Amino acid sequence: PVTEMIEELCDIVHGQPEEPAEEQERGQAVSADDAVGPLAEYFRQLRNMLGLHDWALRIVADEEIESEVPGFEAAGECEVTYGRRHAVIRIAPAWESWHLEDLREVCVHELIHCPFDALTQIKSNIAGHLSAEMQTFVTNTWQDHLELTVDTITNAIMHHLPLMEKP
Repeated sequence: PVTEMIEELCDIVHGQPEEPAEEQERGQAVSADDAVGPLAEYFRQLRNMLGLHDWALRIVADEEIESEVPGFEAAGECEVTYGRRHAVIRIAPAWESWHLEDLREVCVHELIHCPFDALTQIKSNIAGHLSAEMQTFVTNTWQDHLELTVDTITNAIMHHLPLMEKP
């Protein structure tokens, strides 16, 4: 199943969108705060190339992104509004100093989280019926495997996507 998803994503990236080109061009709104303003167009471009044009995005700089891994500094975070195709993507303020390849990886990684949020909601619903010990186990295991899956897809497709043109 993961191989099929990667192939489908590669088809989208290589110009075979399911929606008409004019719909893909326009897409939903992408807004950004001043600290990440130049990223808005890059996120719009990547979002549309990934077939996520129906997602509205808000891009913000956030110094307090929380890492799920102790001792690891997170570069980005994606928070999806339950039941909606709307996400707030938080990017570490140091993004301007990153190598373009690293910036692309973080942006693609966070965008890939968007459609996976529905699965995370299922996990939350299940965990609510478990003991505290089992909730911790299920939540941690789920998060680890979700990140590995998102990383695998990101690594498989990011080299087919453009780098940001620095302003």
